[in-house]
Amino acid sequence: MISSSMKLSFAVIVLGSLVACASPKAGTTTVTSADAPASEKSAPSSISSSPAAETKEASETNSTPAPEGDLVCRAVTNDGTTELYLKWNDGEAKGTVRSIAPSGNVYDQRVVAQRYKGRIIADEPGNQDLVKHAAVISEENGKMRIRIEDMGSVKWLDCN
Repeated sequence: MISSSMKLSFAVIVLGSLVACASPKAGTTTVTSADAPASEKSAPSSISSSPAAETKEASETNSTPAPEGDLVCRAVTNDGTTELYLKWNDGEAKGTVRSIAPSGNVYDQRVVAQRYKGRIIADEPGNQDLVKHAAVISEENGKMRIRIEDMGSVKWLDCN
């Protein structure tokens, strides 16, 4: 004979298996930018990874207006274009590090900046890290250069 506790255990296992194998709710769909109509692709969407950092993504460079502030540096490589825009106010600046991928996708990162020993140090608002920065602008041999971190590696690029 099978005890009632074994029957109950078997019923729980079977029920758990059915729930785990159940298909997702009807109507749940994931739409990627490749699936979206052209009218939706041109509208920028905002992604916020933290209250201090804000990242925006847009589909087309020409539909994305330039950020507020002056263009301090533009560096162009095979990996895309990096731009730093800053608006200065009493020794501090607020601005944007803009990365434009070869595909045309635009990523904006809000930054605050200060001058230090002849360099411009740009960080995410609220950043307390003294080593890692969103961008560093330096003049070397009469040329402006920008230091950025890209996927863990540090790059010094010439500003155009």
